[in-house]
Amino acid sequence: MERPTLGKKVVVKFHGHEWPVYPLKSRDSTVYRVIHRVNGERRPKTFTTLAKAKADALGILKEIYVKGDNKIHLTNDEKLDWKSAVGVLKQAGIRSSLETVSRHYADLAKAAGSASMLTDVVRKYANTRGDMVTAISLAALRAAYVAALKKKDLSVRHIEAEESHTGQFIAYAKNAVSDQVPRELLQRFIDSKKGVVARTKENLLNSIRAMMAFGKSNRNVPAEWAEADHVVMPTVKPAPIRTFTTNELKALLSASPAKFQPILALAAFAGIRSSEIESLDWRHIRLLEKDPRDRIVKLDVDVTEESSKRTIPINETLRLWLSGPFRAKGKLWTGTHHDFYRMQQQIAKDAGVSWKHNALRHTCISARVAMTRNVPQIAYESGNSVDIIKRYYLDLMTPSVAEAWFAVTPIAVYEYKEKAKH
Repeated sequence: MERPTLGKKVVVKFHGHEWPVYPLKSRDSTVYRVIHRVNGERRPKTFTTLAKAKADALGILKEIYVKGDNKIHLTNDEKLDWKSAVGVLKQAGIRSSLETVSRHYADLAKAAGSASMLTDVVRKYANTRGDMVTAISLAALRAAYVAALKKKDLSVRHIEAEESHTGQFIAYAKNAVSDQVPRELLQRFIDSKKGVVARTKENLLNSIRAMMAFGKSNRNVPAEWAEADHVVMPTVKPAPIRTFTTNELKALLSASPAKFQPILALAAFAGIRSSEIESLDWRHIRLLEKDPRDRIVKLDVDVTEESSKRTIPINETLRLWLSGPFRAKGKLWTGTHHDFYRMQQQIAKDAGVSWKHNALRHTCISARVAMTRNVPQIAYESGNSVDIIKRYYLDLMTPSVAEAWFAVTPIAVYEYKEKAKH
């Protein structure tokens, strides 16, 4: 019988561990050898097929993985190393497996350049973070963030939106802490929002970004945290501007209850957003000034969706709609957001008009642009940028149609109503 010669080994893997199988040439056949270790001694086993040899090697690996301290296939030195490593992890309170820790260590050493540089790199990183960073649960960070928002002069709608957006992330992130929010977690959260439009996903990420910025100011989040900047987001496609016709406006005002007419008028003739109107108080409306130029709607930061306040002149048509129900103070809308939404839908249904969200505002801005061509002034009054006005509202309406829009006075609606009866 010829002396067996060693061929290229086959490696069997199990949960990160490896064990070799050695093919051996013997005359016209190949046999497969697996080396066992019993009490520190090598005990080879030979098999006629590779499948049997691999099964035996897999059995060794399973025994190593499961038995922990009783690893009969390890040398005495290997047993001591294993026990010492597991002891270090337990002492540090690290629950990860030895395999996971080893992989992390290897990755860190590679990133640092060498294992000997790891300590210096970590210390330098810790110094850049600052010793005052105190990690807290994301749930606690969100609670503090929402509480801080409620102390500011912000609209209820804005606070509710931030509370909802960050709450969704907290529910997804579960037990995450404030200094451990990687891009991967944010990406998985955004990607989990199936059937959600791109704009809403962008709003969700922006709310998380604002919460983490708040955490930075309180030293709960590392100052260099910028993980949200690396999340891949879907493209936000600009929605076309939808408007109402003059007859649709008359139909809506005609079908509206008297208490809701000022709300429709503020959207149609001042271009105020629905979310802003919900927060509007009669004290914001300066209607009784002697000089017409001083008659304005003053939107403070507790009303606007922007970070700064703005004022809107009250034109004659709007003055006529506000004069009858005008009061010195008190909310224009005292119901809930859902009631506000349902009221709009019901009025549209009664008027035989398809309701378009914020279309009264869009039509007002388009009409103002057509009549005055003063883009910077209209951008300021509407709370938009000049670029937005030019991109979406320019040349959307002719001057004659715009004039007809602002001619929808209470008398014009009354005449429309009377005409509809016959």
